[in-house]
Amino acid sequence: MVDQRLIPLFPLPLVQFPGALTPLHIFEPRYRKMLEDALAADRTFGIVYQSQSPGAATKEISVGCSVEIIDDTLLPDGRSNILCRGIRRFRVEEYLDGEPYLRARIGFFDDETPSRELGEQVARVSELLRAVVVLGQRLGDALPGVDTSSVDLPAEAELLSLIVCSYVNVELDEKQNLLELRDTAARLEIAGRWLEKILNEYERRLFAKEVAGKNGHHGPFSVEP
Repeated sequence: MVDQRLIPLFPLPLVQFPGALTPLHIFEPRYRKMLEDALAADRTFGIVYQSQSPGAATKEISVGCSVEIIDDTLLPDGRSNILCRGIRRFRVEEYLDGEPYLRARIGFFDDETPSRELGEQVARVSELLRAVVVLGQRLGDALPGVDTSSVDLPAEAELLSLIVCSYVNVELDEKQNLLELRDTAARLEIAGRWLEKILNEYERRLFAKEVAGKNGHHGPFSVEP
C-alpha cells in the first residue's frame, strides 16, 4: 500500500536527501505563506529540484524529498530563516492549484529490497566517509553538512547511501538521478567510488602540504623498480 498525502512543494536549485540538514532563507510572499501554513500544520513540506537551465519546468520533476522544519526564526521584515531535515523520498502523483505556492498529491517510496547482504558495502562506505572527514579537517576542507566533531553514521544501508550522496559535491542532475534510484547496492557502489576519489585527492593535497612545510628537506623518496 502506497503512503499518500497532500503537501506544499518548494522548488529549489538543490537536491534534498533524507537525513540531510538544509538551511533556507524564506523571502518571497508565496513561500512566506507556505511556511506559515506548514508551521500551523505538521511543520513539513516537500522540496523538488528545479534546474537552473533555460526553459526547465518545475513540473517535469516527479521525485522529491519531504522535510521537517526543526528550527525557524522570523525576521522583523517578515522574512524567515529555517533549518530543515530531510525525511523521506516521494513521487508526485498529481499537481494541485488553489494556493499561491505549488502543492501536490504525493506517494512516499523506499528502495526495493536488496537482493543480497550489504554489510560489507556499508562498512566500506562508512570507513571511507570517516577517512574523508578526518583528512578534510586537517586540510580545512570539511564536507558541507557533516558534523566533524562526531561522525555517527547510520547502520541502515539505504539511509547511509542517501546521506553520503547528499554530502558529495557533484552535478545536481546526477544527484537527482541518485535520489530517484531504488537500488541500494548500486547507490552504495557509486557513493564509494566518489569517496575514494575525494580521499585520493585529500591524500595528494596533504602530502604536498607536508612536503612544502619541510622547505625542501623532505628526505629521499623511495621508488619501486
